[in-house]
Amino acid sequence: MIKVMMEGFKLYNHNKWPREKIMEYSSKRMREMIKHAYTSSNFYKTLYKRAGIEYKDLDAVPIEELPMIDKEMIRNNFFDIVTDSISSKEIEMAMKNSELMVRIGKYILVHTSGSTGKPCNFLYDIDALDMIEANMVRISIGGKKEIGWSDFPIKVLYVASVGSGYASTVLAMNGIKKYRAKSMVLNAADPIDTWKDKIKNFNPNYLAGYPSCIKILADMQQRGEINIKPKKIITGGEPLSKEVSSYLSSVFDADVIDYYGCTESIFLGMGTSWYEGMYLMDDMNYVEVDEFGRLIITPSIIFYFLLIS
Repeated sequence: MIKVMMEGFKLYNHNKWPREKIMEYSSKRMREMIKHAYTSSNFYKTLYKRAGIEYKDLDAVPIEELPMIDKEMIRNNFFDIVTDSISSKEIEMAMKNSELMVRIGKYILVHTSGSTGKPCNFLYDIDALDMIEANMVRISIGGKKEIGWSDFPIKVLYVASVGSGYASTVLAMNGIKKYRAKSMVLNAADPIDTWKDKIKNFNPNYLAGYPSCIKILADMQQRGEINIKPKKIITGGEPLSKEVSSYLSSVFDADVIDYYGCTESIFLGMGTSWYEGMYLMDDMNYVEVDEFGRLIITPSIIFYFLLIS
């Protein structure tokens, strides 16, 4: 836990860097990433060579000139992309597992929601999850309600759609298990009239989940049905309006943190109730914008994740 805390404070210090230093850092990590891909993945080495890019060029080639890939290319070339030995049998067995945290060797399997039509699965290693946990430390610093040593072990109430391989669930369960945090998970699919009895003796200092689900808890709090006192509320998975953010902050007298992410890179950006706007985390991702105004994201902190079809 101490290591994660220290990494979290390092990330927090990045918030104070000037824009030029952040972009220099992001570019450096991006080039480390593409060198790793070139030397460790047959797919990427072939892809870059076909584009006329040799290893010696990777320090100078403009990043925007690197060839991009899409999900279909990844599905068709998985075993050439991966940088570790993963068998199709291991993947098939893991896909049948109904546990919240599904392991394949030293990796943890997560998947997208499938909102674009077909889910994609990823493998994160423990170091990657530790870095994401460190970023949780970063985003917890600031606001009117500070998390102190007296708040440990952390108590988390997580309310959202819960299922095997959901990235946010894996993140929550990994931290809960590793740092002996106390937790309660409310599945959004469970009847709302069962929530009150489940949480009546649990007082979390973190409340996390979908904004719509947390608003239901806020309404219950307003009616006197529950009495919880979280210091930090972390929302994600849905848009969070200013009105709902203000309502949650007022009802619970807590800081509200709205994070923006995806399975490929769980933390892309964040906004909070104590400052305006949402900021991209350029120190954890290399961010580009294409001609259609779409974000192109390459995680530059998480070195060992694998995309599978």
